[in-house]
Amino acid sequence: MDRRPETQPPPKSARKPKRRWVPLAAGVTVVALLGGGMAAAVAMNGSGEVIDAVTYEPVVRMDLDITVRKDGELQSVNSTEVVSRLEGNNTIVELVEEGTFVRAGDLLVRLDSSGIEREFQETELELQGAENDLINATEQLEIEKEKVEADIEAATVALTLAEMDLRQYEQGVYPQLESNARTAVEMAKIDLRNAEEELLQTQQLFSKNFATGSDVKRRELTLIRARNALEKAQTDYDVLTEYTHPKDLTSKRNVLAQRKQQLARVQRQGKANISRNQANVKSRELRLLNRQERMDWCEQQLAASEIRAPIAGLVVYGAAGNQREQDQITEGASVRERQTIIRLPDTQSMKAVVKISESRVGMIELDQSATLMLNSGGDPIDATVSSISVVADSNQRWFNPDVREYPVELLMADTPEGLKPGMKVNAEIFIDRREDVIAVPLGAVYTVGSQRFVFKRGDDGRPVPVEVEVAASSTTHAEIVSGVDVGDEVVLLQVGQGRDLLEAAGIDPVREQQQNARDAADKPADDAGV
Repeated sequence: MDRRPETQPPPKSARKPKRRWVPLAAGVTVVALLGGGMAAAVAMNGSGEVIDAVTYEPVVRMDLDITVRKDGELQSVNSTEVVSRLEGNNTIVELVEEGTFVRAGDLLVRLDSSGIEREFQETELELQGAENDLINATEQLEIEKEKVEADIEAATVALTLAEMDLRQYEQGVYPQLESNARTAVEMAKIDLRNAEEELLQTQQLFSKNFATGSDVKRRELTLIRARNALEKAQTDYDVLTEYTHPKDLTSKRNVLAQRKQQLARVQRQGKANISRNQANVKSRELRLLNRQERMDWCEQQLAASEIRAPIAGLVVYGAAGNQREQDQITEGASVRERQTIIRLPDTQSMKAVVKISESRVGMIELDQSATLMLNSGGDPIDATVSSISVVADSNQRWFNPDVREYPVELLMADTPEGLKPGMKVNAEIFIDRREDVIAVPLGAVYTVGSQRFVFKRGDDGRPVPVEVEVAASSTTHAEIVSGVDVGDEVVLLQVGQGRDLLEAAGIDPVREQQQNARDAADKPADDAGV
């Protein structure tokens, strides 16, 4: 229900002189005009000067259609949003004109890509360098693997030879040397025994004069030689078994141990070298991958600098007309990533969006019927409430922070041809229908705070203020549940007339409003509905 705005009273010096309602008496002429169920009364004094004039309207019973009227604009039900996918803030260098019908693939927007192009060129050079570094690192790894393989093979061969040399000495050379030395000792012993027997025989023959003294001397010399040979053979055997053999065996075992250590060292060193080269290859691969990803990103960003139409449609700029200048879509403007630049609406299915004030949005419910009238003319269009926003629209907060309006969407039953998004429309939403109720024109109701008054024709013909209770209102009439009845006549108020009539009746509207405010403040929370 509409309420008249409550304003502070003007200063007394600025008020017009108070009208006085005087009883009709001698020298006063009353002219009454009747017709069409409405009466106008003019009170004049004897000189013909008009004291005041009022227009009466009868209180009637009628059917009231409770509706909410609001203007809005058309939008498409389905709309494809074209957003900027270029990172950061970028400048529009080319832009299709709004209202143009485009086909899929047509160029819509070109964003400044000079910075991306420079980065693309730099990344391309870095990518080539990373590819060369990876090739070199890979080749170095293969070379190192071959070198390690050769070193390990050489160390393995050396170990094998050392093992064979040790086995050859232990199983062949030394046993043969020891056997030869032992044989030499045995042979020297035999030679010594033979020399002793020959000397003894020669001495016996010498005693019988069958041998000469020189023969005896020769046999004695042979015996001395045999004894020396035995001593030498025994010494050689002892040196071999006690000194030469342990020394050679220790030396060959030491060589074998060194060859084993050398093989292990070559294997560890080779593994470390290969791991180092593998890490170098991995590092080069990651660097190449990073440059490749950066290159792909640059290509994507360059592609994103040209925005083409994903579908055919009518071009509508993303920024609404009531947004700030810096948010407007135009060539030279800056847009941020993910910002909607253009919408391509489907004009085959349209809806109206109206913004309902906070005081009236509670009356709106889903599926309520509505009627739309285009400002450009045409037949009424049937619609239905399809959506009620739970959040107040924030676009107007820059201009009037105290205004809170909630967007309400009205879906058209059928969309006529030729409609475009943004076209202005007047919407009337049907809330309720009150049948056979007592009603007065909205212009007859005067509001002071939480009180509502009408001015009923009194018995003396003068307007009398009567407090009434209003249940609901249409765009023209208010339903009255108490205070007046059918057949009464009430004043159809002119601007400022309600205040004057209250003051003429001895009621101060300002004091009355202040008292109502104090009563509301003093009212307990439970009574106030808190």
